[in-house]
Amino acid sequence: MKHAVWYITLAVFAVSGCAQNRAQTRLPSTIDADESAVAAADGQADGHFVTAADSDVHADESAGLTDITPREWCGWKPTGSIRKVADAVATNGDANDLRTVAHQQTPGADAVPAALDAGLATLDSFEQLALSSNPTLIELQANVDAANGRWLQVGLKPNPVASISVQEIGNDRSAGQYGALVGQKFVTANKLELNRNSAAWQVQRAEQELAAQRLRVLTDVRRGFYSLLVAQERLKVAGELQGIARKSVEKAQELIKFQEPATVLTQAEIEAELAAVLVDNSQIQRDAQWRRLAAVTGQPDLQTQTVEGKLTADAPKVVWEQTLDRVRRESPEVAAAAAEVEQSRWALQRASAQSVATFCVMSQKA
Repeated sequence: MKHAVWYITLAVFAVSGCAQNRAQTRLPSTIDADESAVAAADGQADGHFVTAADSDVHADESAGLTDITPREWCGWKPTGSIRKVADAVATNGDANDLRTVAHQQTPGADAVPAALDAGLATLDSFEQLALSSNPTLIELQANVDAANGRWLQVGLKPNPVASISVQEIGNDRSAGQYGALVGQKFVTANKLELNRNSAAWQVQRAEQELAAQRLRVLTDVRRGFYSLLVAQERLKVAGELQGIARKSVEKAQELIKFQEPATVLTQAEIEAELAAVLVDNSQIQRDAQWRRLAAVTGQPDLQTQTVEGKLTADAPKVVWEQTLDRVRRESPEVAAAAAEVEQSRWALQRASAQSVATFCVMSQKA
């Protein structure tokens, strides 16, 4: 009976210890998910990041950051499923909630804006469609979620280990040989926190790469939209010229009746044929521009529609010095490069801490 009670107590200790270790992991529970670093998609990215020259606190707080993390310095906000995981664990303190959190995916290829369904093909509707179904954005969003998952995993404390050994039960009417073992691994030199800080900068880099790709996609959509709009107007003008050429043929046929030379009709027919060829070429160019725009949005089978827009809008005035300064401050590509540098700095500190041995505490009862 004493041994049975001892084994039950051992099992309770193992289960409660596992839950406590994961519940004590520090998670960002006070972050507003409405302001993500990938908000650069509309061309108004914050682009604030910390460079090696601006982050002297690394040397002072390398032993353990308890109040702020590198991702919070950069304005990091969790995205998608990782926010749900963090909130669930922070609220309930139970790692089992990780199993019940549904993964939040980027809208897929079936997410067609209502404007396009209603036949209103505007620039805004194409931008919304591209942001929701462009495959490159879906891939980079998955990279962000994977980086968030790695950040969560690398900072978790090891689970306690418990095992029972039973041998030779009932041999020669004896109780046999049995025993129990309980152990816990302790990670030293603040390695878990260093893992988290290195992984945090990796998340920042993935988010900035996603923001950069969103800007590229929006740029391609805008270029394709206005190229399609030009091709559409060219087709319209070609159709009007063809109508004029046909009327010229009819007038030439009437003039021949009044003793006009036959060359008048021949010239009019040639002009009409050239106008028909121009219409065909304009139609082909217009279809090609539509397929190119549909491919950028991630909907290659999108039904052809007439786009609505203006070609007379004034282009914004750009000043070289101001534009260069803005690119340096807000470019997500520059921010991604800076995040990679900082990630390497923390990885170096983590490698230096590897020389400190990790020890285990084991308890065995026979």
